[in-house]
Amino acid sequence: FAGWMLFVESRPWPQLTLVVSLEAIFLSTFVLIGQNQQAHFQQEKADHDYREEATELRTNTELTQQIYALTLELHRRLVSEPQPDDGSSR
Repeated sequence: FAGWMLFVESRPWPQLTLVVSLEAIFLSTFVLIGQNQQAHFQQEKADHDYREEATELRTNTELTQQIYALTLELHRRLVSEPQPDDGSSR
């Protein structure tokens, strides 16, 4: 390419500038396409993570409510049942 530019072309610089400019245009286009694909992937991952975290929060809340209800029931049963007397407190 360099030989052709130096020996065949009388004024190679305008054509070389054109080739380099076209190369830059193609490269920037490919970079933008790659960035767009990466942004789409990141958005999909963020959406998935949000849905998973929301599901985990809902499950965690339900478990906490069930534990609280069981704790209240256990407390009610322990307080309302009479304690057996072992005869040591006379």
